[in-house]
Amino acid sequence: MRLEDAHDSVLLGESLASVREGWLWEATGAVDPEDLQARLAELADPDRLELDTRLRDFLARLCRRLAERHEGDPRIALVLLEWSRTWKGYEVFDALLAHDFEFAGRDRLLEEGRRLFPSTMTGHWTAGGEGA
Repeated sequence: MRLEDAHDSVLLGESLASVREGWLWEATGAVDPEDLQARLAELADPDRLELDTRLRDFLARLCRRLAERHEGDPRIALVLLEWSRTWKGYEVFDALLAHDFEFAGRDRLLEEGRRLFPSTMTGHWTAGGEGA
């Protein structure tokens, strides 16, 4: 899956969870949900680790791209916020907290992000109302 295609899909309303699943389908060549589960289960540990790493990298790039290109867009804030409830990767927190997104629960997300990641990575994040 190309980053540009995933970006466009999100703009058309697709969730990042759905993009993740589509990426897995494409990466494994699965044809149905049972096939996908079977293919993932068959992967040896090093291959599964490589697949997981590639998927995390892809989703991280997508979060950064969405934040940089659509800063302040409430639709993108909601997409990223929804994803942050499932995926605890630095990039989704950074996308939401280092860019000009306003959303309910920003202070809670900031607190969670600062708990999850070292202060050297979160110093540029701001709480709501501080010129985020």
